Amino acid sequence: MDIVANHILDKFLYLLKTTESNYLLLKLLKNDDLLTTDFEERYILNAIDKQFKDIEIAELSSENIIIYLDAIDNLTYRIEMKKKEKTWKIKSFLFQCQGCFGEDPSRGVCDGSGWGVQ
Repeated sequence: MDIVANHILDKFLYLLKTTESNYLLLKLLKNDDLLTTDFEERYILNAIDKQFKDIEIAELSSENIIIYLDAIDNLTYRIEMKKKEKTWKIKSFLFQCQGCFGEDPSRGVCDGSGWGVQ
């Protein structure tokens, strides 16, 4: 992961950890221009976990990074970062589907993606 992407991730995690209100968090992330224009806001507004014990970079390319975060309560979150015109932005911040963990699209919660709620 390049230094710019690492800086954006560190800033995102710092704001997530230190901002008490999720509405204020979203405002700060927007003001700092850390989010893509198609970022799904409802997941950040409903985020409960704000401290993470493990971070794993699962997918890395010149334009896309997927990062998995294990929260203190053992729930897993996923951050997707996209490179936009020489800088990185957060495209999504999703929690792992506790209904099927991506194993059963018929349940209708996450449509089998394993992440978020559809």
